[in-house]
Amino acid sequence: MEFTIKNVLQEDEKILWQGKPSEKRYKCSIYLWTAYLSVMFPFLGMASIQAGFLVFFITTLVLFIVGIFLCVIFLIPNMKKAYGNMLYVLTDKRIISQHGIFAPNYKSVEYHMITDISVRVGFINSKYKTGDIILMSNARMVDKLRGLDNPYEIFNMTKNICEENRKTSK
Repeated sequence: MEFTIKNVLQEDEKILWQGKPSEKRYKCSIYLWTAYLSVMFPFLGMASIQAGFLVFFITTLVLFIVGIFLCVIFLIPNMKKAYGNMLYVLTDKRIISQHGIFAPNYKSVEYHMITDISVRVGFINSKYKTGDIILMSNARMVDKLRGLDNPYEIFNMTKNICEENRKTSK
C-alpha cells in the first residue's frame, strides 16, 4: 500500500493549501541537533569523574565518539527520508501534518478545536526567512507547522478558515 495524503482525506474534503518545511531550514536544525547531541552525550560520563581524571577523560572521549557515530549512522542518513515524508495540508475541514522516518504518520486537527494560532520566527527561522505556526487548543499546543516559507500568509489563511468555520458551525 502506498502512503499518500489522499489516504486520510474524506471524500468531500478539499485541499486549500499544502506545503513542506524549507529544506535548508530543516537541514540546519538537523545539523544543530547533531552538534548538540555530540557535545552533550559525553556528559553522561560525568559519574566517572570520581574514578579519576584518566577514567573521566577516556569515558568522555568514548561517549563523544559514540555520540558522533550515532548521529552519522542514524540521524543524518535518515534526514532525507524524514524530510520526504513531511507535508502540511490545510483542507476545508482540518489541518493535517504528515511526518515520520520509516513511514508517514498523520496528525489531524479540526478547525473547531483550534482556539488560538500564533507565528514564531526565532533565530534560525529569521536566518532562512521561515517561521513556525503554532496551533493551540484550550491553552495547550496541539500541533506546530515548522519551518514554513511565507509563515504570515499561511497564518492569515489558517486564521480566516478557522473564523469561517466558527461562523458556519453556529
